[in-house]
Amino acid sequence: MSRTWKGLIVVAALAACCSTAVSAQQAPAQAPAQVKAADDEEEAFDVKLREFGYWSGAAFACVEEAKQAEVERKVLDTFNGIARLFGTDRAFFYAAAFGNGTTHKVDPAKCPEFLQKFQQATAVSGGKK
Repeated sequence: MSRTWKGLIVVAALAACCSTAVSAQQAPAQAPAQVKAADDEEEAFDVKLREFGYWSGAAFACVEEAKQAEVERKVLDTFNGIARLFGTDRAFFYAAAFGNGTTHKVDPAKCPEFLQKFQQATAVSGGKK
């Protein structure tokens, strides 16, 4: 192989190496912002899940005893769905917030709001009810 070709191969190898090194240096600078955004989204999701659990518990506390079994079944179905889709940690967040909602004294004026939110959130679509 001629000296010119060897020089071109070395230059090409150096160029590839340097572009990889530059890319590697730029990636960490972008990564913390992406990680922070992902963490913020995860935290926001967890907060909404806890809110959902709380007003599910409040809805349970608002219905008369005869209908509590129906609400309980929907809550258990919701818990199982959360566990299946998002993991048991998040299902626990929902369950703990549900328990919190059932133990607090619920203002009777807010019961229609809690019941409506719960019914809308747990309504099954696709013809299955």
